Amino acid sequence: MDVNWNFVNQGLVLENQVSLTFLCGVTISTSACRVCHPSCSSCELEAGKCDDCAAGAAATKTADGAVCVCNSGFGPSSFTDRFHTSCGACDASCRTCEFAGDVSLCTNCSGANRVLPPYTKYGLCACKAGYVPEWNPTSPCVPCAPAGCPYCSGPDESECMPREAVRLHSAIANDVGLPYLTETEDHHICYRQKLPESDCTPNPIEYITGSITDYAGIAKPTMFQCYKLLAAQWPYVINAFNSLFPNFLGPNQLTNNSYESKQSALHLLILTFGYAEVNTWTDLKAAWNAPRDNWDNYLAWIDTAPGYTLDGGATVKAFPAALLQWLTTSCTDTYSCVELDILFNDKSVVCEDSGCSATIKGYCMQVDDGSNCADQ
Repeated sequence: MDVNWNFVNQGLVLENQVSLTFLCGVTISTSACRVCHPSCSSCELEAGKCDDCAAGAAATKTADGAVCVCNSGFGPSSFTDRFHTSCGACDASCRTCEFAGDVSLCTNCSGANRVLPPYTKYGLCACKAGYVPEWNPTSPCVPCAPAGCPYCSGPDESECMPREAVRLHSAIANDVGLPYLTETEDHHICYRQKLPESDCTPNPIEYITGSITDYAGIAKPTMFQCYKLLAAQWPYVINAFNSLFPNFLGPNQLTNNSYESKQSALHLLILTFGYAEVNTWTDLKAAWNAPRDNWDNYLAWIDTAPGYTLDGGATVKAFPAALLQWLTTSCTDTYSCVELDILFNDKSVVCEDSGCSATIKGYCMQVDDGSNCADQ
């Protein structure tokens, strides 16, 4: 296209509209450079019209051509990318997502019988109540068994259990500190259920689970048998939790998922140690029933001298004897002892205090070596 130039008052005026990216670095129209929308790699002369998308084939222009958006199954590659300049694949459970990366935030779900998590608009999609993945989290959702089972952890009838128990099973399965299948040295199986000494045939636990291989020797319960035992124990766990932690709220700024994680951690402790033992943990019970603000001062660490503080490090307390024995045999550091880390609010505000003590510094370095305390 020919361009006619007029020099007026030593200024440049375009008499014909033309795109001159070599001049402005962006598309221009008339005498001013008009910036393309960030989602466009280039745009037409008409204001607000994209030529191509910055994210390439992973994005498509909107109907009016004004901007580009990530295609179905794709989402912005970072939380800060508000303009869809780069698109990545959503998690397989998502049909569309707000963010695609190591963790996707689904806005719609793929496949039948999948729903967004409760209490929130975003998250990974999961099978709806009464359904469970057939093989793995991304496989099709199939009905729980028997027909009408409201929640389950697998398609077998023995895996039908309350929703909270399903979530608790997932927490245990991902935590190396609580074995739930093979027998431990202190003769616990299935969520650390103590094997009772009995001459009965079958033994009391086997009334619930069915015959367990080598029960009188090194017991080898199956996963399904442990599910059955957990389902049978669940009413006891709920009653014990309500009695021990009637005022449980968790720390400030707590999401629903985090609240459930902390609640599940306390369920795990009840299963591990029993109501009578946990009931003797006076200071810990008071702490976990305390107002939300108090959680900012809670710390726990597992090093050469395991301990915890409830007042920002001013005083140090020893763990109860039973809990300490378990910590020193089953947990080697705060990363593997997930449920304990959850219950002490991770690093909290204490690790941001540059005047922290040497003991607290050791803990803060375990959970966050970039904290103000750890830097000292």
